[in-house]
Amino acid sequence: MISSKGPLIPKLIAALLLANLASFQCIAEVYKWVDENGKIHFSDKPFDEKSKAVKMKRQPTPEEIQRAKQRAARVIQHQRKVSEITSEEAQQEQQARMKREKKSAILNKECKMAQTEIIQLGRGYRSYTVNDKGEKYFLSDQEKNDMIAKMKELVKQHCPKED
Repeated sequence: MISSKGPLIPKLIAALLLANLASFQCIAEVYKWVDENGKIHFSDKPFDEKSKAVKMKRQPTPEEIQRAKQRAARVIQHQRKVSEITSEEAQQEQQARMKREKKSAILNKECKMAQTEIIQLGRGYRSYTVNDKGEKYFLSDQEKNDMIAKMKELVKQHCPKED
């Protein structure tokens, strides 16, 4: 599984491109200075009178420029592929999460229905169901007890455990 850490990859690509292109921007002078903490800095403008111009070795050849452009194009193409894969994985993850949430909602609904049925059946009143013809069919005590046991089993299987 290929993963990215948010904006890290675009920053990495930008750094690579800048590193490749920076080596070819030799026309301007580059200045170097050391701050009070001993940290070395580079800039295209002198920071103060202690800033020293850094001599660049040479101008890049047209072939070197072309190779750098090709490398940059390959890096960009690779980034697009990684981005597509990451996007597809995120979509698949989203779909799987939505399925889990939908299933959980259905189970919660069934749980509440079973709990309600247990309460209704346990009140001691005569209970009935409606058959296919729309007629009331009154349950015997045994049928009622069997239905309560069945509902309790459903609650046990599908309802979240309470601590």
